[in-house]
Amino acid sequence: MIRLYHSLMDWSEVWALLIPLSIFLWKRNLNFIMRPVLWYVCIALFLNIVQDIIWKFKDEFHFKGIFYNNPFVYNTHSIVRFFMFSIFFLRLQPSRFKSLKIILAVLFLAFIIINFSIYQSFTDFSSLLFGVETALLLLYCLLYYLTLLQQEDYDSYGRLPEFWVVTGLSIYVVINFPIFLFYRTLTVQFENFAIDIWDVHNLSYIIFCLFLAKAFYVSENG
Repeated sequence: MIRLYHSLMDWSEVWALLIPLSIFLWKRNLNFIMRPVLWYVCIALFLNIVQDIIWKFKDEFHFKGIFYNNPFVYNTHSIVRFFMFSIFFLRLQPSRFKSLKIILAVLFLAFIIINFSIYQSFTDFSSLLFGVETALLLLYCLLYYLTLLQQEDYDSYGRLPEFWVVTGLSIYVVINFPIFLFYRTLTVQFENFAIDIWDVHNLSYIIFCLFLAKAFYVSENG
């Protein structure tokens, strides 16, 4: 049972994404706002398959160079996640705080260029990248909830696919912000603890994907 649990956790970043993807393939009803979320699910599935294959089979398949370790895939995933959800938040209606959202996206792009051209190699896991990404995504989520509170129809929240997306994303970034921020340090000084605490990330990712599945389920064509 323990071995099965570890196997499920090791591959959870892959199979968890199949849950919302299967709901989409079943329902086939996705509105304009939700399309960036579907793009994220598809790209993330590919990236997570690549990163797990590198991690599990790098010695067996004699991977070399950049493909011997998978931090560059995680960094790519972080960037993709931020920009896909940035597009999602920009599409939300009513369109409030749009200028602020655009400014945050531009600042994140500037941070990526500066961080990886001056301070850090893209092949190393960037705790700072993940920390900045999750902090900005949390700010996006708070702006959404602020907009939601200004509306009067509280009974309709459960019928909004974007509500489920933002709630799942909020849970994910709140849980993982401290993990991401200190993960690189943990891998150097407390490697076993870093490996164990990643299970917390994996569990939160499963929850996140379940919320995305719910969002796809209640989404309508448009």
